[in-house]
Amino acid sequence: MTTASARAQQATEAHRDDETIPCGMVRAQESGNSVYSILPSPFSDNEEIEQGTPLYVAYDVKTGSFIVTPIEA
Repeated sequence: MTTASARAQQATEAHRDDETIPCGMVRAQESGNSVYSILPSPFSDNEEIEQGTPLYVAYDVKTGSFIVTPIEA
């Protein structure tokens, strides 16, 4: 199974099992006063996130993790 196929399978299984799984390595990109990151398409497709989808961003102090959640319209 290719890496992309494995990630797509993980994304599907995580959605059903409510697990935290690795999404792959990405690099931050800066534009103006903001820093951006990439969400791999198997995961964004699974959650129906596309360009322009509003997202809520939180920071978990205990784990040092950012949490990105799509906002339902």
